[in-house]
Amino acid sequence: MSDKVMPIGFGQGFRSELPGIPWAAIAHHEKQAQSNHDQTLDELRGRGGLAPCEAVAIIEDCRWHEMGLLASIFRLKELVPEWKD
Repeated sequence: MSDKVMPIGFGQGFRSELPGIPWAAIAHHEKQAQSNHDQTLDELRGRGGLAPCEAVAIIEDCRWHEMGLLASIFRLKELVPEWKD
């Protein structure tokens, strides 16, 4: 299993204490990352990762839409098995 992760941050260079999303949970959503950001998942990872709401949109295969921070974190916990309490 790969240790590669997608970092989760809050933009403007601010990092969070949230764990990264395991690559296996996001890797098969490459097409949506390209659609939403015009970048590959590796490019997004290289620029510092995704905001929680960006990650939700990619994993749910939908266009990005504004989502509150807490709501997006709770949704990621539902979507990413490794994030479950």
